[in-house]
Amino acid sequence: MAARSNVWMIDKMEYYLTNDLKATNEEIAYLKELCQIKTKDRGIPKKRPNVRLPSTILDNFLYHGDLGHARNYNLLQEIGIKHILNVSDIELDNEIRDNFNVLWINIGDELGVKDRGIPKKRPNVRLPSTILDNFLYHGDLGHARNYNLLQEIGIKHILNVSDIELDNEIRDNFNVLWINIGDELGVTIENYFEQTNKFLRLCQNKNEKVLVHCQMGISRSSSIILAYLITYHFETLSDAYDHLVNCRRVAAPNFGFFLQLIRYEKLLRENKDK
Repeated sequence: MAARSNVWMIDKMEYYLTNDLKATNEEIAYLKELCQIKTKDRGIPKKRPNVRLPSTILDNFLYHGDLGHARNYNLLQEIGIKHILNVSDIELDNEIRDNFNVLWINIGDELGVKDRGIPKKRPNVRLPSTILDNFLYHGDLGHARNYNLLQEIGIKHILNVSDIELDNEIRDNFNVLWINIGDELGVTIENYFEQTNKFLRLCQNKNEKVLVHCQMGISRSSSIILAYLITYHFETLSDAYDHLVNCRRVAAPNFGFFLQLIRYEKLLRENKDK
């Protein structure tokens, strides 16, 4: 329903999009197509270059995975999982417990190690979304302010795409790049794509984890992540956004940011063809 509402909003805002943001008919049509991605069938995509699947132990019955698999609601639905046996000291989120038959065996995996840094029970802790395994995490301001959570996940770098500066404790203990922008349609977020791509690429080349966030983890941070994905990991903005929504269902750049991403995708394609 939300995506259909977004298409309706595009129709209502067409004058502003064409006159103020100089959107072409082709760009508006693509924008509508992107908005429809959130309502498409979330079956297993034909192309999943950055999604890890659990191992098949016995065909159509027994699958073996990790905590990331067990927390990925969409992936579990796609595979057809009905039951989960959680053998760890970390409780699964309410969304998973409410939708699957879960047996929790609450034990650790220590050999004389007392403090693993991860609380044994985390029923009320929201985790950022994993976009690229062991590298790119997508969250909100609450995640970026949670020092203990960042340490537990192993975050080394933070890309703050909001108009709210992080506290001294976070800035002193993590490598923070702050892109101080608002979430308005007229903000030229594309001016920062080169800088943020370079920052994220350096983190990935160092095999270090980075959290990208804005205030709600919906628009600004999604735009920055999409710019990176279409530069290094996906051929099209449509494929990149499909992957992003699979990982973080609330991801939705505002229409102005989407238009800039559409133009950025075109620029990348033109440069590639030269």
